[in-house]
Amino acid sequence: MKNDFVATVTHELKTPLASTRMLVDTLLAGCCINSLRNKLGNPDHVQTVREIGYRFELDV
Repeated sequence: MKNDFVATVTHELKTPLASTRMLVDTLLAGCCINSLRNKLGNPDHVQTVREIGYRFELDV
């Protein structure tokens, strides 16, 4: 019972983290870098999201 709960929680956390990582990696690959600069002024925010996402993945 406990193993099923842990497996379910882990899956539910990893799915959105993977989606966020793919989006951030795509943005940092340069597909929309000019648009990011226009909207954010500095794409470093995206790099911060990437770093935080990697830390969360290590915890899960």
